[in-house]
Amino acid sequence: MTATAGDGGFNRAAAFTDGAGRFRLGGLEPGVYKAEAAADELFGRADEQVVLGLGETSAPLVITAHPAFSIRGVVVIDGGDVCDLGTVSLLERSANRMSHASIERDGSVHHPALLPGEYEVTVRCAGQVAAERYDPVPLVDRSLEGLRWSVSPGSAIRGQIVDARGAGVPGMIVQVRRKLDPAIARSRELNAMSQETGSDGRFEVAGLLGGDYDVVPSSGSSRRAGPKPLVVTVPEGGDVDDLKLEAPATGEARGRVVDADGRPLAGVTVLLGGLPQNTTGSTADDGTFVLRDVAAGTYRATVRVNFGEILRAPGVGDDDVQGEPVEIEVDAITQVDLVVESASGVLTGVVQDEDGGPVADAFVEAVRESERAGAAASAAVRDSRWGSLLGARDPILSDADGRFTASRLTAGKYTLLAHRKGGGEAILEHVAPGSDVVLTIASTGRMSGTVALAGGGAPDEFTILIRDPRSGFSRTDTFFRSEGAWSLPEIPAGEYTVTVTCGAGTARIDATMIAGEDVEGLRIELAPRVTARGTLVDDEGAPVAGMEVTIWDGGGGYTYGGLARAHERNVTGDDGRFEVAEAPAGRVTLNVRARANDAFEWASVPITLSADAPVAELPPIPLVRRRVAPSERPGAFGFALQDPDPTVDARDRRFIVARVRPGGAAARAGLRVGDEIVRVDGKDIRGARSYLYPLLLGVPVGATITLGLARDVDVDMIAESSP
Repeated sequence: MTATAGDGGFNRAAAFTDGAGRFRLGGLEPGVYKAEAAADELFGRADEQVVLGLGETSAPLVITAHPAFSIRGVVVIDGGDVCDLGTVSLLERSANRMSHASIERDGSVHHPALLPGEYEVTVRCAGQVAAERYDPVPLVDRSLEGLRWSVSPGSAIRGQIVDARGAGVPGMIVQVRRKLDPAIARSRELNAMSQETGSDGRFEVAGLLGGDYDVVPSSGSSRRAGPKPLVVTVPEGGDVDDLKLEAPATGEARGRVVDADGRPLAGVTVLLGGLPQNTTGSTADDGTFVLRDVAAGTYRATVRVNFGEILRAPGVGDDDVQGEPVEIEVDAITQVDLVVESASGVLTGVVQDEDGGPVADAFVEAVRESERAGAAASAAVRDSRWGSLLGARDPILSDADGRFTASRLTAGKYTLLAHRKGGGEAILEHVAPGSDVVLTIASTGRMSGTVALAGGGAPDEFTILIRDPRSGFSRTDTFFRSEGAWSLPEIPAGEYTVTVTCGAGTARIDATMIAGEDVEGLRIELAPRVTARGTLVDDEGAPVAGMEVTIWDGGGGYTYGGLARAHERNVTGDDGRFEVAEAPAGRVTLNVRARANDAFEWASVPITLSADAPVAELPPIPLVRRRVAPSERPGAFGFALQDPDPTVDARDRRFIVARVRPGGAAARAGLRVGDEIVRVDGKDIRGARSYLYPLLLGVPVGATITLGLARDVDVDMIAESSP
C-alpha cells in the first residue's frame, strides 16, 4: 500500500495489508493523498483522493484490486558479471504508463503490478554502456520471468581537478555529454557523471563510447566554481587518462549584515551573484558570514529571506538595482558589510470559518508584494504557493483561538494566504505591517464529471489536472477503471482549466467553482492524439539540423522523447524536418532543444494541433541563432516589461514597457513607458511568434538591436554591461 501526495508535493507513506486486507498509512503530514494497492499480480487505486487535516484520520477506504502482471529479469555485463547498480525503466507508450525499478546487487530487476501492453525498455547501469535498443516486452496474459538485458564495458575519462597551486580539489562532480554532429543527430546520446572527487581531486566517468564529449565540471558539495568546460575525444575502445582540470583561483568574502537600526540579522542568506559562479552562505547570530573559495571576479551581494525575497537597502525600491558590487581577488579577503531595511514589522490576525468560529492549526503565509513597475496581479499568491510546495518557507500555525502572528516583516504591502491542509483557504491582499486582520476560510466544493473516448466508451486510466492560473491553486489525480468517472474533493472557488490526459487522447475545458458549491456533470470528450510534422528553419529560412522536438499540453500530456526511443524522427535531420507521434491535440507547446547543434537557442513555441486529421503539418518554425555563449552574461538595455497575465494565452502576449531606467541604453534611445514592442531586429514577435522575443534580446555587450514599436517608431539600442 502507498499513499502519494496529490497536491504536487513529495509526501509519501507505505504499509502492508494484514490478513484481512486492512491497512493503515500513518505519519502523514496534512494534505491531499491518493492510496494505491500493488502486489506482484494485483493493482488497485482508490476512487477518490483523501484530504487530511492536522491529526486527522480518514474514513475507511475500500480499494478494488484488479489482476496485473509482473516482469522479472537480470542485467548482465558482457563477460559474465552482473550489473549491481542502476535502473531498468519500462514505458507503455500507448497509455503513457511508466515503471522504474532499481537493479539489485545480484543484477535482478522486479517490476510488479503491471497492466497489459507493450513496454519499451531503457537500461542504465553505472559505468556501463547500454544497448542502443532493447526488444520491447509484450505483456499479454501472464507474468514474465527470466528476461535478460545486456550491457557492455565502455571507455572512461579519468583525471584530476586541481587548484591554482596544483592541490586536489575535493567535493566536485564531472559531467560529460556526448557531442553529436548535426549530420548524425539521430545517434544516441550518452550522458554520465562522476562521483564527487575525493581529497586528491581525482575522478572517473565510465560507460562511454568513442567520440567527442563536452566535459563540464560542477561544484558538487564543494560550493566552489569548477574549471572551464572543455571538449575531450575518447578513442574507440580506449580510455582517456590523466586529464587535468584546473579550478579557477579563489578568494574569500567576509562581512556582516545589519538592519537600518544597526541590529545584526541572523539566519539570512547572503548571495554573491555573478560570473563565474553564484555563492551563498548564512549569517550567524551576530550577523557575520564567511564565503570561502569564491572564484575571482565581479559580483553583486544581496541579502535574502524566505523564498529568495531580497532585503533591500534603506531607501532602495524594487525597481532599483539591488545589492552592493563586490570584487573578489585571488588569495585575498574582501570585507563586505551590508545594511538592509529593517525587518521589524508585525502582522497579527485571526483565522475563522464562514460561521465566525476560530480555525485552529491553519497554515498562514505572509509574502511581500512586489512594488516593481509592471508586476503581475496576485503574483504574491502564486509565489506563496510555490514556496510552500518546495518547503522554502516555514508557515505560521494559528493557535486554538485561530490567532496568528507574522513577524520579521519589512516595509510594504503583504498578501496573506491561510489554508487548512484538510481543505479550504483564505486570501487577503495589500495588508500593511501593524494591521490586525480577519481571514475567513471559504467553504470548498467538489468538482466531478466523466471522461469519454471520441468513439464511445471510457479510457481504462486517465489523469485529471485542474489549475486556477490566477491564484496558482492546482490539483491532480489519476483514475483507474472508474468507467470514466472522476471526482476531486475540497476545491476552493476559482476559474479553472481542466486538462485530461490518457494514452488515447487529451482534452481541456474551463470550469468555474463558487465557494461552497459543487460542480458536477462535467463531460469531457477526449480528442485523439495526432502526429505533428514540421520544419525548423534559421533566419534565412534554411533548415536547422540536430534539434529535438517534444510537445506538451500543459498537463500530463507530454510526448516522451527521452526515455526509450522507438525512433528518432523527432530529431531534425539535414532537411530540418521532425515528426512527433502521439502528440496531444489542442493548444499545446512545442519545445525545441539542441541535441546536436549548440548554435541555436532553445525555444518553447505555442501551437495548435487539430484532431480533425491524424497528421498535422505545421508551417516552418523559425529559430534564433545563439549570439551569447551559455557561460557568458548577455548585455542589458535598462528597461523592463509588464509581467504577463497568467490567465492570458502565450499567443496573446503583448510586450508593454513598464519601466525605463534613467541614463540606460533604452532611455537614450527614446523608449518610453507604455510603448508596445512588436518587432525585434525586423522580426515580428506578435501572436504565435511571441516566443522569439526573449531569444532575440540575448546579445553580447556592445551589440545593437532595433526595437519596432506599435507607434510606428524604431529605436536602436546598444547592449551594456549589467549594473
